[in-house]
Amino acid sequence: MLEIHQLVKKYKNQTALGPINMTLHTGAFLGLLGPNGSGKSTLLRLIAGVTKPTTGKVSWNQGNMSEVTLQDIAFLPDSNPFPSWMRVSDAIQFTNLFFPDFDHQRCNEYLEEFDLQSHQKLIHLSKGNLAKVKLIVTLCRKAKLYLLDEPLEGLDISSRKKMLLLLARLSHDQCSIILSSHHVREIDQLLTDIVILKKGEVNLQGDKDTIQANMGLSIEEIYQDLFQEVLADDFTAPL
Repeated sequence: MLEIHQLVKKYKNQTALGPINMTLHTGAFLGLLGPNGSGKSTLLRLIAGVTKPTTGKVSWNQGNMSEVTLQDIAFLPDSNPFPSWMRVSDAIQFTNLFFPDFDHQRCNEYLEEFDLQSHQKLIHLSKGNLAKVKLIVTLCRKAKLYLLDEPLEGLDISSRKKMLLLLARLSHDQCSIILSSHHVREIDQLLTDIVILKKGEVNLQGDKDTIQANMGLSIEEIYQDLFQEVLADDFTAPL
């Protein structure tokens, strides 16, 4: 179980995030929603231990974050974590070096499903194919908590649908997932919980079905009402 208590991140005198209070139970699939600059990436980096909080606490299974607990977490950042000189096979070996829970058989299956070759250089991949490699390498870890920052960005409609099916298969009682995305309609059916951030603060959070029932709106409609935005997936059909 992930617990966040009074988490705050400041840069100089400017508060970028918080205070955030949140609990995520095992088996949950949480959609982290909000426009650019709302603090989604900052929150994920704090949970992953990449960034240190100014104040507050993140705990995992009632223990403080440490090297041991961080081994339970698979983090997909919005940026490319791999040097451009690497081949796909190098990125795989690099991940396996640090995380012994990496599943090579699953990785080979995913590469074949998305028509990717292990000898391909990352620098020669399209934006969409690089996004696929990053996500595949992350999902091939047998982690207990997956933190996915905008994993659908750069993917075409067909690839997004394939990735969502992989996420649906991955979601089970032994792991939890936090996924940030602008593709609200597409991820809606996967979610058990939502957190909507606005200017670094929680605007709305809780069980997705309860929120929808109480407000009489879909998550997409709630998001549009809050931000008056045309969502990135308005032109797509549901899975």
